[in-house]
Amino acid sequence: MLERSGDGGSNRCIPAALRLSGELDVAVLERSFAEIVRRHQILRTGFSYVKGTLVQIVHEAGHLPLTVLDLSAVSADAQRARLETLAEEEAGRACDLEQGPLARAVLLRLGAKEHVLLVSLHRLIADEASHTVLARELEALYGALWSGRPSPLHELPLQYGEFARQQKLGLSGPKLDEHLRYWKRRLQGASPLQLPTDRPYSSRRQGPWSWQPLTLPGELSRALAGAGARQESRLTTTLLAAFLVLLHRYTREEDITLGVVLSRDGGADTEGLIGPLTSPFALRTGVSGALSFQALREQVQEQLVEALVHRELPFDALGDALHLGQDLDPSLLRVMVVIDDAPAPHALPGLTLTPLALREGTLGYDLTLRISIDPEGRMTGGLEYCSGLFHAATLSRMAEHFERVLGSLVGRPEQRVWEVSLLGEQERRLVVEEWNRTRTEYPRQASVHGEFERQVERTPEAVAVEFEGQALTYRELNRRANQLAHHLRKQGVRAGTPVGLSVERSLEMVVATLGILKAGGAYVPLEPSYPAERLAFMLEDTRVE
Repeated sequence: MLERSGDGGSNRCIPAALRLSGELDVAVLERSFAEIVRRHQILRTGFSYVKGTLVQIVHEAGHLPLTVLDLSAVSADAQRARLETLAEEEAGRACDLEQGPLARAVLLRLGAKEHVLLVSLHRLIADEASHTVLARELEALYGALWSGRPSPLHELPLQYGEFARQQKLGLSGPKLDEHLRYWKRRLQGASPLQLPTDRPYSSRRQGPWSWQPLTLPGELSRALAGAGARQESRLTTTLLAAFLVLLHRYTREEDITLGVVLSRDGGADTEGLIGPLTSPFALRTGVSGALSFQALREQVQEQLVEALVHRELPFDALGDALHLGQDLDPSLLRVMVVIDDAPAPHALPGLTLTPLALREGTLGYDLTLRISIDPEGRMTGGLEYCSGLFHAATLSRMAEHFERVLGSLVGRPEQRVWEVSLLGEQERRLVVEEWNRTRTEYPRQASVHGEFERQVERTPEAVAVEFEGQALTYRELNRRANQLAHHLRKQGVRAGTPVGLSVERSLEMVVATLGILKAGGAYVPLEPSYPAERLAFMLEDTRVE
């Protein structure tokens, strides 16, 4: 079996599910799938390494295997749990890339007139929009074959393999040079966004990833769509700018680079193709608290138009092509935004079709905002996040903050970024009132390091201190401080012994301060930037040994 590993944590397949209510003809469904596979070479494609390069192999014959599972004897809750488990298994299942199949379908029989169709497409042969193409063709073919009519679909004017070859040929010479110049200018010196995390970044590893739904009321969706139209700005731009406001408020960073994936926009020839036509591109934006939301949105719109012109060159190819070395961090895109069109409803003869919400195949970024927009401007979506970095409560709060930012900016686009309120009434009362109550009784006999050690027992794996991209958990900080305390005791430090500390601001400064207190010493801060005369006086006055 030919299978690559180490894909950065992204799932290999993209799952989608439809509930079919009514009389289903399974044989017609299988014939419909067979015709779709015949039409699309990409569904009959395998991949092989030739001299170290992955090349496409189109097989003459192929099929989309339909596995039927009967769940009619179990409860509705058990059926739903099995569907979710199966979708997760299908999304992560390894495939034989050379022989295939890279597309699979499972039909779950829930009852005599109730079924769920689960289709998984490998990321090498599909993108999220490919499911919309497949569903549209399934609708046309099932209806025709069920009634005994021939296929109403015309042959494809272009196969994905031909499209990929044309695109590769087009990315050469002056056109390639133009793309490279643009991205080198835009991304030179860019750095990954440093989101505040609940756990050290070293714990990211390969996930797992979790999902936090967004609640965007219909009234807010319509207001956002209307605001975008009034300002001659696409809804996409409004959503991107609002997300940048939130990220700036979380990080205080003024140079933010996001990954962006948008709906297909490749013309009539590619509209009906199944294949990986969409890929991320980088959007780098300057954000400051004094900037108005309207000005930020205009900046995003301008940069988005430029980036779309040059997105033919995949982001993954930029590091080597631009020879930027370490100037282009391979993990530059830690935060992703995916905005696409929600699929139109489908209908099959004798059947009612209902799309089922499944978590899409994990993209593997630290944080991904996913939003789907239907033809009437209604929005659904959520935040996919690495649960090795963030707690569920943090993402729940982030979702509320994003919804509040959107609502705040609809009516007042002239607001400056720092004026946008993230807090609801309850959260504001907690921050402004509860956390500012100073009349609190503290244990009179407690020590700083004693209280710290009690906190270590409560939250050993939480981040205790961060500085310039490095972090220590409470457990790690306590261990290092204890080591230093033992060393100081061996050096003769006893209760009340003055210990001078001359060190720049760093993680080590916190370790040293706690270590001195744990050894029983009296901490004497000797700021390295002080004049030599002042430091000499402090040493003499405190009798530091």
